[in-house]
Amino acid sequence: MARVKLFGVGVRKPHLSPEDFHDYWRHPHGTWGLHMTTLRGYVQSHQIHTDLLGPEQARFELVAELWFDNEADISNFRTEPVLVKYLLEDEPNFTDMTQNIMIATEEEVLTSGPPPGAKLNPGDDMWSPQNRPLSVKLLHFIGQDGPTDWAKPNDAALSRDLGALRHVRCHPIKRHPGGAPRLLGVQELWWPTVRAFRTGALAAPRSLAALIGDSGRSVTMLVQAERFF
Repeated sequence: MARVKLFGVGVRKPHLSPEDFHDYWRHPHGTWGLHMTTLRGYVQSHQIHTDLLGPEQARFELVAELWFDNEADISNFRTEPVLVKYLLEDEPNFTDMTQNIMIATEEEVLTSGPPPGAKLNPGDDMWSPQNRPLSVKLLHFIGQDGPTDWAKPNDAALSRDLGALRHVRCHPIKRHPGGAPRLLGVQELWWPTVRAFRTGALAAPRSLAALIGDSGRSVTMLVQAERFF
C-alpha cells in the first residue's frame, strides 16, 4: 500500500536569524510535533545552500514531512489534539503563514536503496533513511504551470546517474487539508552527505538538468533531512 505523506513548506520570519529559526523549529516546535497521536513518521528538512542550484533554492527554508496511516487522518490532522494544544498557535512565532504551502501526497518509490553490485564509498552499501538520523536530499517541487506528465519513465535512471541512493516521487491526493494542491508533485532524491550529492551532480549535470528542468514555477532545494522517527 502506498504511504501517504503531508509536506509543509515554510518561510522563515524575517526577525529571526537562520540559526535561531532552525533551532526553534527543532525545539520546542519539533519536540511537540513528534507527539501527535496520528503521526506515523516525522522528518524535518532544513534548507542548505549549494552553488549547483539557482536563487530559488532559498525561497523556502523548511520542509516538514509527516506520514499518516490513511487519507482521512491527513484530512483531519488540523484537529489532532496535540496540534491544536501546542502547534497551531506556535507556527506564527517562527514561520510566515501567508507564504507557506501544504501538499498531501502518495509516495511512489522508484529506487529504495543502493543498486546491487555498485561500487560505493565505504558504508554507502549499508545506507538507508531508516538507519541514518541525518541524510541529504534534493527536493523538487513541480509548479502548477509545469508539465502534467512530469513523472518521466527514465527518472530512476537519471537519479542513478547522479549517484542518488533513493528516489521517491510524490503525487497529490484529493483529500487535502489546504484546499486544492498548489503543486503537481514532488521528487525526492537521497544522498548520505552533501559531498556525495555534489560529486554526483558534477559528474552528471545533464541528468540533473533533465530531472529538474522544464517544471514551470518550481522550487528545487537541497536540505538536511533530520528524522525524528
